[in-house]
Amino acid sequence: MNDLVMAFTVFYLSVYPDVYEKVLNEVEEILDGKSDPSFEDVNKMVYLEYVIKEALRLKPPARNTGREVVTDNVNVEDMHFPKGSILVFPTFALQRDPRYWENPLEFYTREILPHPPM
Repeated sequence: MNDLVMAFTVFYLSVYPDVYEKVLNEVEEILDGKSDPSFEDVNKMVYLEYVIKEALRLKPPARNTGREVVTDNVNVEDMHFPKGSILVFPTFALQRDPRYWENPLEFYTREILPHPPM
């Protein structure tokens, strides 16, 4: 995990003590006294995964992602992209778009992701 992602996740845990408590309870319940979590243990930490993804939504490590069109005649709805075109996806803006998020700048403290995690 990227250091920046970890830093923002810890930041949000410090700002939302109820979320911190829920993550802590989940980790303690799954680890049940173990100090060395297994891959299976980590996969069971659904709420922790949610919190990390929510931190990523608000503070993505890459603000934009670009891709080059490598095939001929790419059409998406009524748009045409010729081979060699560079498409830029504004990750930062999309993840804060009010068309998709009721309160786009809010750290969502309730689970809104589908389960099981993808």
